Amino acid sequence: MRPLSVFTLAFLAGCAGNPTLPEVVKIAVPVPCLSESPKSPAFITDADLAKLEDYEFVISLAKDRQERKSYEAILEAALAGCL
Repeated sequence: MRPLSVFTLAFLAGCAGNPTLPEVVKIAVPVPCLSESPKSPAFITDADLAKLEDYEFVISLAKDRQERKSYEAILEAALAGCL
């Protein structure tokens, strides 16, 4: 019976002190990294391309490709800011 009472006293002695509480608790809260997505340019449609002559067709495709590349660069920069 004596070992049980010694264990009980030691256990209760450990509970006698007040534990120290942390001053600041940091909790990760998910937030969106972008307030809004970049605006997509108006790409040329297939119906508009079908109406064009060959030269205008090629020029329109080249312009459309440059706009797409620019838009992709903006999207990649926005995505890099989120990572």
